[in-house]
Amino acid sequence: MDGSDESAGAPTAADVSSVFDVYEIRRDGGTVLYVGEPAVQGPELERELWPLFREHGYEVSLQRGYHSVDGVPLSRGEFVLVARPRSSGSEGIPRLNLILFFLTIMSTLFAGSVFWYQIPVTQEPWRMWEAWPFVVAILGVLGVHELGHYAMSRYHDVEASLPYFIPVPTVIGSLGAVIKIEGRIPDRKALFDIGVAGPLDSYRPPARPARRSGPRHGGR
Repeated sequence: MDGSDESAGAPTAADVSSVFDVYEIRRDGGTVLYVGEPAVQGPELERELWPLFREHGYEVSLQRGYHSVDGVPLSRGEFVLVARPRSSGSEGIPRLNLILFFLTIMSTLFAGSVFWYQIPVTQEPWRMWEAWPFVVAILGVLGVHELGHYAMSRYHDVEASLPYFIPVPTVIGSLGAVIKIEGRIPDRKALFDIGVAGPLDSYRPPARPARRSGPRHGGR
């Protein structure tokens, strides 16, 4: 663990001095450790420093003590601001997401053909593709719902995964889909927006019944 006070790219001791008195800055690989004493309570401190560290490309948290990857710990009694580099978001093709999505297509196709379209798949398995409208309906609702959460997470600059679909041979062929919030949610407004985005995006109001244009009968 490097004991140098220089941490290129990360906020300096002066940048955080209003809420955290820094004794020493260390590095543990890409993680920057600010050892010192907080001037405010932990939650308030993290709220104050969150935008600053985000601007420099870090996620920050306050904790007591720290165990590094090379086994050199800080004392349990020491306060440490732990700043970890944010993910670049360019990890290539999300293989697990794609595999689960493909399996969910197959499970919903099977469920639609057996339970809803009454296709004899054991005798005519190629006819399973006739249930494609069912697949589109189920995956469309699930996908729009989770992508609503994902889009609002990105809007608030919170790291989140793409949807993970859950294939299960139930009546609809799936247990739903989820996303993984990988970054810190900055405030209650962001939490509310992210939470409500899925249901609102997947809701579509029912169409109004058409009005009759012909004459009314039985009136006075």
